[in-house]
Amino acid sequence: MSSSELYADAELKELKIMHNGKEYVFGYRELSWATRNKILSDSLTVDEQNRGHLNLDKYKRGCLLKMIKEHPFPDPLEVALIKVNDEVGRQLEAIVPSNLAVIPQEEEDFCGEPSEAP
Repeated sequence: MSSSELYADAELKELKIMHNGKEYVFGYRELSWATRNKILSDSLTVDEQNRGHLNLDKYKRGCLLKMIKEHPFPDPLEVALIKVNDEVGRQLEAIVPSNLAVIPQEEEDFCGEPSEAP
């Protein structure tokens, strides 16, 4: 096994979407872990009560802007992503990496009383 297999795939991939009976092809590359985390961090805000808020629009468009290298839109990509209809947007979202992280928590990390479970 080559250690370069551990890196994000630099190969240009294709996403084919259907709209009004026509097929449209987009060329994209996977995001690296660091790039995904940077976009996620840029999409998060913390309010006065220290609660985090994720701006999903900013996250998804940020990822798509970094990932899509070839597109059929007549407009620049950043303009086109604002204008696309819901059907097209949902198909483009298929390539956006998950914004969810599984964080294991021990019981003592939770607020409140410990459980009485055996």
